[in-house]
Amino acid sequence: MSEQIKLYKKEQVENQVEIKEGDFNILDIGCSDMPFPLTVKLEKSVDFKNTHYVGIDIDEANLKEGRDWLRGRGEENFRRPSKIDFIVCDSRNLPFKKRSFDIVVFRNFLGNPKIFDNPTDEAYRVLKDGGKLVIMETYTPKNAKELLEISGFMGEDRFIKKENEYNNRDTDKDPDAFVLTFEKLKEKDEKTA
Repeated sequence: MSEQIKLYKKEQVENQVEIKEGDFNILDIGCSDMPFPLTVKLEKSVDFKNTHYVGIDIDEANLKEGRDWLRGRGEENFRRPSKIDFIVCDSRNLPFKKRSFDIVVFRNFLGNPKIFDNPTDEAYRVLKDGGKLVIMETYTPKNAKELLEISGFMGEDRFIKKENEYNNRDTDKDPDAFVLTFEKLKEKDEKTA
């Protein structure tokens, strides 16, 4: 299976990374060297055999470490997605079609002081209607909370906060750390909006 864990540059995505409609697709924005899938708790109906994990980061060295980390986890791991891709790109202009992903993850990403644009705009674009945006902050939770408190940051007509469904074992060490889950509201038809 390790040969199926691939690393691409952004310009290769259109021709080489296929996001299939029938798969359960996870986009991990700013995944760094620790990919998210082994900590995610998916709905009971989701099987990792039909799951496609895509991790993006601007640092290629981190992505290579993440790829090597996953390779060491072995095929027998039931929480390992059947298809794994890593892509070197940033979050401002994601190389994916609208409504491609079931889950978008920001793990220790939103609190990064280098974030200048609102990454929820692109997350909203690539999430399927009813898809989940999971925000996990354990490194810089205070910075992330400040962003989330800005009026309109999440977009009142784009997401609704849901009960958290995801593993938060990393948040036990810091009382400020948190995991939040938001559900994407159905997009309005552009003709009637």
